[in-house]
Amino acid sequence: MPQIKAIGFDLFNTLIVPDLQALPEAMSRLIDSLQESGLFLHQKAFEEGYREAALRFIEATRQDGRETHNRFWICAALEIQGHSLQPDDLRINEAVKAYFSAFPEHCHLIPGTKDMLQTLKETYRLGLLSNFTHGPAARVSANPTLRFFIDLLRVWVLNQIRRSMWEMILNRISPVPKGQDSGLSGRPT
Repeated sequence: MPQIKAIGFDLFNTLIVPDLQALPEAMSRLIDSLQESGLFLHQKAFEEGYREAALRFIEATRQDGRETHNRFWICAALEIQGHSLQPDDLRINEAVKAYFSAFPEHCHLIPGTKDMLQTLKETYRLGLLSNFTHGPAARVSANPTLRFFIDLLRVWVLNQIRRSMWEMILNRISPVPKGQDSGLSGRPT
């Protein structure tokens, strides 16, 4: 059995958690951004449409393994209210930034995380790996405390992490000599 040389962690609900105000604040910022861009919204109807769209897209992700992004949920919720915008519309991009701007200030380390990472860092190289749908928010949410311990921060957006990506990560944080097995087993999810 190969010796473990590196450990990779997901970010959300593994090392950090959002507090109870994160989602309401994120939604408030999203709606404010859309309204400031000139879109008239019925707030409750938008929130309901957003939730329904999110559930539909998340279920599709469970079925086909392909990640989705909030901008599609936003467009679907806006469509219900008669606003036909494309996911790459500048107003959608600004709304997505506004939504995710709430997370860095509302995410906190899970108790004991710092001590655990400090202990592991003495023996292993550590990586932070995430397929969070909005890369900039994941990078910013990985606060300075985490960055002190992490050798590699890698965020994938809208993509299922495939074996070749895991191999690349392993080689970046713990190179495997040619001809040796990386020790990667199973299919990452």
